[in-house]
Amino acid sequence: MTRALVVLGILFASLGCTPSIPDGVFECATDEDCPPDLRCEVPLARCYAPDGG
Repeated sequence: MTRALVVLGILFASLGCTPSIPDGVFECATDEDCPPDLRCEVPLARCYAPDGG
């Protein structure tokens, strides 16, 4: 899964696009486990945008 995300990240970067990461997709234990601009909602153990996405 991580390799696929890296490949997608490189693909989007090479195309000049920024991928949109939906809320609640990534599991987390801390904010560091989440993509940039997302925070870990500990009770849910998922990454969400602080402004509600």
